[in-house]
Amino acid sequence: MPNLSIFIFAIVFLAFVLRICIYFYKKHRYFTLKTREKIIYKLSGSNLQEFLNNEKGLAYEYSVGKFYENLGYKVTFNGIEKGINDGGIDLIAYKKDEKSTHELVLIQCKNYINSNILTQDNVRKFLGDCYLYLHSKKLLSNKNYSFRHIYVLSNELDSSSNILRYERYCKNKNFNLEIKTIPYNEDILNNETLEEILELKLYSNYKDIIAKF
Repeated sequence: MPNLSIFIFAIVFLAFVLRICIYFYKKHRYFTLKTREKIIYKLSGSNLQEFLNNEKGLAYEYSVGKFYENLGYKVTFNGIEKGINDGGIDLIAYKKDEKSTHELVLIQCKNYINSNILTQDNVRKFLGDCYLYLHSKKLLSNKNYSFRHIYVLSNELDSSSNILRYERYCKNKNFNLEIKTIPYNEDILNNETLEEILELKLYSNYKDIIAKF
């Protein structure tokens, strides 16, 4: 019986030591993770989904902005810089042509899994926000400027979408509304500049919950 007691004690002791070793191994590994990986490790359920949605939203805005920069526009990342105070306009792209005409492009970006959830109310609100922005800058009556209003989606709309009908309606009324599809590529998350933006604009909001293991 004494031998059995010693054996049981040894098993319990070894299990305790193993548990302690696993804890410190996980703790060591946790502190070697990048900030994003720590956040994902800590969050779960709806909180994790909210984080991932916010991250994708910022990443998509950045990728669309780079798309227009590659077309020769000077881009202001309004949504990334101002957050909820962006006035409903994510990107402001500017280009000057050979005739000294200023082209101003106001852009709203939506990284929807299903773009068909977009409604006319969403688009009308964007157009209203564009009007308020141009009015505040006193540009509406400036004949040296031309304006484009673009709602950019990560996934295509169905051909029967009422949003596409609304786009055609606006064009028939000589109002420049464009619905454009630019696919989202998750590889953009590996961009060093975007990593710095996300660290500052999103990841820093979680510094308290990831400070401890």
